[in-house]
Amino acid sequence: MCSSAGGTGSCPPDERFDRSTCSASRCRRLGVVPPFVRHIRFTDCQIQRGGLFMPIFNTPFSKAYWKESLKSFRSLRGMVFAALMVAVCVAVSYLPGIPVTPGGRTISLTFIPRALCSLVYGPVGALVFGAAEDTLSFLIDSGGYPYFPGYALTTMLGCFTYALFFYRTRITVTKIFLAKLLTNIQNVILGSLWASMMGGKAYLFYFWDSAIKNLVTLPGFTVILFVALQALVPIMQKMNIIPNQLGGGNRISWI
Repeated sequence: MCSSAGGTGSCPPDERFDRSTCSASRCRRLGVVPPFVRHIRFTDCQIQRGGLFMPIFNTPFSKAYWKESLKSFRSLRGMVFAALMVAVCVAVSYLPGIPVTPGGRTISLTFIPRALCSLVYGPVGALVFGAAEDTLSFLIDSGGYPYFPGYALTTMLGCFTYALFFYRTRITVTKIFLAKLLTNIQNVILGSLWASMMGGKAYLFYFWDSAIKNLVTLPGFTVILFVALQALVPIMQKMNIIPNQLGGGNRISWI
């Protein structure tokens, strides 16, 4: 603990830190930092105490952020949660899709478990999760289509994007909208390319159809993702799966 036997209020060099009783903020005020958080630059993040020391970052452009992401990727908790989200994605894919165009085009709600996994598992784990989830979903039900790795790449990139906006950072409505916007753009550009390569038609033939679908679904799916995160993130915080990533009153702020 952060006090000596003589009550001087300092942490002797040879005294072991107790993670359950020594808060990083108190040790920082006393001029010392516990060994298990020394690698984190306090200028890059804020330390949150929720059973585990999980930092909150203002930006992913820091060395500490990627170290934390790699740590999450290696953690048993992250692996188990990712496996659970793979199962949820497979289950959701069997639900009827939401119709979005007169031609019968539908879209699935698998983006919700993908976003949740990226929120917990981080950008490094999100890449592995995306590849595993897409491949496993194909093996379970290919729909009669041949396997094409391009779609796995699209899923990986989408999960990676969600992680950059949601992992170990404050979750806001703006970030939710930007994350969904970027993933929709990726679906349009890459999805049209893969469809052209497999279908044999011109790229623009698939591009405009996909662009209309993703433009129509953007507002509604942003709201759905907002509702899902607002409902589930407070529960995940209480379970110490993630740090406190919401604003005042445990609500998602606008900016």
